[in-house]
Amino acid sequence: MHPPDGGRGFDVGVQGAVNLGWKLAQVVNKTWPESPLDTY
Repeated sequence: MHPPDGGRGFDVGVQGAVNLGWKLAQVVNKTWPESPLDTY
């Protein structure tokens, strides 16, 4: 049996990946400077 906390931990990891992903996309497309990556 798995505790319900495991689901929340997975959700936070996915949210972190999405957050980093869209910031990286903006930098790669040269629509943003690299400084927002410092917030991750």
